[in-house]
Amino acid sequence: MPECQDDSAQPPGLIFFPFFLFSFVFFLVFLNLVFLFFTGVPAHSYNYQLLLYKNGALSALSNELSITTMDTTSHEYQWEIYSFGGYSGSSYLLDVAVINENDIWAVGKIDGDSLNPEMNYKAVHWDGNRWDLKQINFYLCPNGTYPTPYPIKAIFAFNENDIWFTRGASFVHWNRKQYTHDCTVNNGSSKN
Repeated sequence: MPECQDDSAQPPGLIFFPFFLFSFVFFLVFLNLVFLFFTGVPAHSYNYQLLLYKNGALSALSNELSITTMDTTSHEYQWEIYSFGGYSGSSYLLDVAVINENDIWAVGKIDGDSLNPEMNYKAVHWDGNRWDLKQINFYLCPNGTYPTPYPIKAIFAFNENDIWFTRGASFVHWNRKQYTHDCTVNNGSSKN
């Protein structure tokens, strides 16, 4: 069985293994956790096995794990540019959820358009034909009555009927019929 060599030039807990041409693997051991960092050739399979050393000798082996890297794309993209927000120039997007090519959400702070310059939107939705500005309201928890002005910071879509928005202190759920504000995460407290 192979033995672990002590190399004082390497930082403690770091063992570097060059495995393949154009590919390097190294393990960072910290607090009994092993992190695997990998770069590889596109559309290629690699096999790995974890080795546990005690007192410089191999004491255990894991089952072999096979990993296949993703292939590259054709890079034949057709770009279209859309502008969101009004005239103040301070609109920005923070997160995107792509459910499919006809159901895309983006969230952030979007200033009002020429029809509603004072309105601040928090999301845009692509339905396959056009982008629609969405005003998704968050309220101070537990029983605020006025919407907060803060932008939506993140979105997560399990599917088209189960979409969650957050600004950090609470959540809003969309089920394709209605938005439901949920304060249960922060036990009724409000932090903005």
